[in-house]
Amino acid sequence: MNKKALEQFVNFSERKEKLTTRKNQLDKDYQAIEELMDVLEQRKHEAIQFTFKQVRPVRPEYGNYQSQGSVNIREIAVSEAMCL
Repeated sequence: MNKKALEQFVNFSERKEKLTTRKNQLDKDYQAIEELMDVLEQRKHEAIQFTFKQVRPVRPEYGNYQSQGSVNIREIAVSEAMCL
């Protein structure tokens, strides 16, 4: 009985070590993904600001809206855009 209990203890200890290592790697990967999402979000905002600055000279009335409120952008299908 003691031999079997010792074998189970060793097996569970090895498995715990593997799972702990895997959890640590997953935590590290999660953090990297969060950082990437933050960078991409910042780049998106920069691209929107750049586009807005390019459009403003062509359509001066858009200059009144730059620092006010917020904007929701949604993707539309090409067929839907043709109906606009």
